Amino acid sequence: LSPVCLGSLRRAASINAEYMGIIEFLFLAMIGVVSAQLPLEILVFSETTGFQHDAIPAASDKFKEQALTENWNLIFTNSSTGFFTPESLEKFDVVVWLLTTGTVLDQMEKLAFEQWYFNGGGYAGFHSASDTEYDWPFYGQIVGAWFDSHPQNQFASVDTFAAPGLPSIPGQPGWIDWIRYSR
Repeated sequence: LSPVCLGSLRRAASINAEYMGIIEFLFLAMIGVVSAQLPLEILVFSETTGFQHDAIPAASDKFKEQALTENWNLIFTNSSTGFFTPESLEKFDVVVWLLTTGTVLDQMEKLAFEQWYFNGGGYAGFHSASDTEYDWPFYGQIVGAWFDSHPQNQFASVDTFAAPGLPSIPGQPGWIDWIRYSR
């Protein structure tokens, strides 16, 4: 399984009930890379030690819904304990960092995740995954950029364009969470 880094394919919209289409979009991108490996074993990881988004349950439900149509096997956890070991990670094709924040892994868990990733594990980070593990250079590389700040949410419509091989996301009015990122 080729490493999958979707951290840089995020749209500046908060993940809530109005914007669940972003999850489908990013998974379509991931499926294009790993479709030969179905069924996928996916760990959906949502631990937070900083801000905790109210959208975690709704986003988790959307993953469950998508898993039924894509034949994915999902395991959900909001704690790294017992999951970020070499023995546990080898069971998964992809680890989704779903709205994680803060420092969530200890040094041994970080080492296990890095080794798993370099041995072909896939990574997908959603929204505040970029607000996670600021002091871990490896994670900074796979997430693509760090969360810096954002102004108050604004009502707007965002149109996007399609990257080669990926569908565009049609504009839809709603509350937008504009985000500033830093390297």
